[in-house]
Amino acid sequence: EFKLDFRCESASEIASIFLAQRSQGSVAALLVANPVPAQLAWNREEHDLVVEKALMAAKAIEGKAVTPFMLDFIVRESAGKSLEVNLALVKNNIQLAAQIATELNPGGNV
Repeated sequence: EFKLDFRCESASEIASIFLAQRSQGSVAALLVANPVPAQLAWNREEHDLVVEKALMAAKAIEGKAVTPFMLDFIVRESAGKSLEVNLALVKNNIQLAAQIATELNPGGNV
């Protein structure tokens, strides 16, 4: 469990914060962290065990080969669960991004 300084419960609230920033002249980015839906989340203990195994297996791997090795190892070791969770996360992020965009431009005019 992580402590958050701020939490939003809706796309409307996120859009309001973004617009408030802009109204103050800020051009800073607004980072939105959107977790995978709880019912699709990967068991933390299982996740940590698989990642630990992957890190051990990757000790001899260097440079840009590390990421593809780790991703492949984790997908295989988790019997596809990691890929399933990551795809659910991407889908959830796309849905939230679309909702925020709609809140920022309700008429859909460019």
